[in-house]
Amino acid sequence: MGFLLFLPPAVAAILTIYYCVVAHLRQAAKAKLFGCQTAPLFRPWDVFGVQNFKIEMNGMKTNRLSYAFSDRKKEMSAKMGRDCKTFRIKYPPGETWFYTFDPKNLQAVLATQFQDFQQPAARVGAFEPLLGLGIVRFAN
Repeated sequence: MGFLLFLPPAVAAILTIYYCVVAHLRQAAKAKLFGCQTAPLFRPWDVFGVQNFKIEMNGMKTNRLSYAFSDRKKEMSAKMGRDCKTFRIKYPPGETWFYTFDPKNLQAVLATQFQDFQQPAARVGAFEPLLGLGIVRFAN
């Protein structure tokens, strides 16, 4: 009986670890394919991304989300000792998002390599106030 209670959480933990490893390997392969350098990680001590999630939730509640993004860029630039235009952020449950302020990267995502990037709901929602849904609807 005790074994049956332990089994579902153990399976969930193993599957989560497997998902994270596979996602990491896929990202590494895609980065190598495109000749990308590894983007620095924002607050690497926040392994599960809980602090990052709280920052964004607070930014949304106070209508200051763009300032939260700008503050992150400033923090990363200070940490790297240079203007850091692209970096990674961890979010629960084990996801990694890339933030970029580099015009060449934005051009690739929005124009020249549009089909190479996923169109998750989060990105569609983030770009809608700026670009509308036209470019996203056209691609799908």
